[in-house]
Amino acid sequence: MNLRVLIYSNPLVVDKISKKFLFWKDSGFIFTKNLITSLPKDWRYYWLIPENITEEQKQWFLDSNDNISLIPYPYSTSIHQNRYNFYGNVLKKNFPYTKDIDIVLNNQPEVAANLKSFFDNQRRDNPPIFNFFHWIDCEESRKFAQELAGYFWREYDGILNAEISYFHNEYAYSLFNYMVNKEIKNPYPFYYSFFNPPATSFGSSQIALPDKKIILFNHRLNNTTNYKFFIDCIEKLHEIRDDFVVWFTDDSDKNKSRILEKPYIINRSLSSEEYGYLLSNSYFSVCVHKGYSTWNMAVIDAINANCFTIVPSTEKVYIDMFKQADLTMYHSNTIEDIVSKMNSLLDTPSIELKNRTKEIKRIFPNYFSNSCFENIKNNIEISIGKRCTYKEITKYAEVRDFIKEKPGVTKEEIVNKFWSFHVNSNFQKIRWKLMLEDKAVDDTTQDVTQYSIS
Repeated sequence: MNLRVLIYSNPLVVDKISKKFLFWKDSGFIFTKNLITSLPKDWRYYWLIPENITEEQKQWFLDSNDNISLIPYPYSTSIHQNRYNFYGNVLKKNFPYTKDIDIVLNNQPEVAANLKSFFDNQRRDNPPIFNFFHWIDCEESRKFAQELAGYFWREYDGILNAEISYFHNEYAYSLFNYMVNKEIKNPYPFYYSFFNPPATSFGSSQIALPDKKIILFNHRLNNTTNYKFFIDCIEKLHEIRDDFVVWFTDDSDKNKSRILEKPYIINRSLSSEEYGYLLSNSYFSVCVHKGYSTWNMAVIDAINANCFTIVPSTEKVYIDMFKQADLTMYHSNTIEDIVSKMNSLLDTPSIELKNRTKEIKRIFPNYFSNSCFENIKNNIEISIGKRCTYKEITKYAEVRDFIKEKPGVTKEEIVNKFWSFHVNSNFQKIRWKLMLEDKAVDDTTQDVTQYSIS
């Protein structure tokens, strides 16, 4: 099947001063790009990207696959507003009846009901919606800031309007399911599955590095990453030795960056290619997350580049992700233990650390492969198959014969010939049946739908 896919994003990383989206270092955009790259090249992808992306920057998105249309969308620079805002007029303008959408990949589950309503009412279509939960409004996430709360009902509404909702793992699902059972007496059943966003390979553009061992902190500067606690740790480590520097990679908030102004700290973000070089040349990386977290791409990106990484054994997400405690990746989350661990690692030969990292990759191969993407692709095709009726559909035979008589006919020509109105609720079912039963081909190199039957 030559499918057409709409992708709705969840912008997260923003430069606090310029209010520009730093999409190339945003885990949501990186996951989506990797997903599109892994999906078939004969599908068509309509990606809603932030406005004000330059022509040069658009290439980052276009590199994902061969058939991509980029649609500027007015995402807010506030992650909270993006859970409520929805601009149906943008979709209406960009998706006239001449285009088809078979599936929606939705990275913002809170707007799933908006998307479903748009297709139901504006287009009289019913494409399956696949939600991806990158964050969950739950008791664990609310501990960091009460203002993060208040989105559970949007998420529950979204999950009921989706074909499948994906969570990072059983732990992430348990956080959401706990809220469902707490808030709702007789909850409706919903379908869910799991996705482990795999590591990203970032390339390797050489940059000048300090002549000291680099300890990497490749996480955002916020409460969940526990970065202030880590600063206390490295201050203690610096009292013991001075043969290292610590490299932070988040300089988007200048106010937070001020507390990193120390001679043994570098705080500098890099391009994707330069970041890959830093990963592969760091002595080891450190994660000291505390509390809510359901996945960590920064950790597996470092491991993928053979950069040994320590993570807290006290946090459920890492217990769930890395079940082999003998890999020495774990530490208890106290300053004394972390300082002792880093001090020991700085005295460990680099080749030994890399061998440990290779063993981690061997034990957890799914984190460094496209297995989760293959599962998503299969579920997309299954969902379309379930919705395709093999019963007689009004005007199906006429449409099929018309395509055979006129190869390359557009959807516009078909609709105008057989219906009085530009949108007909039968057309999506006809389209799917044509592709599944009659092996019709949609020329997805074109922005509008064109059919042929060989």
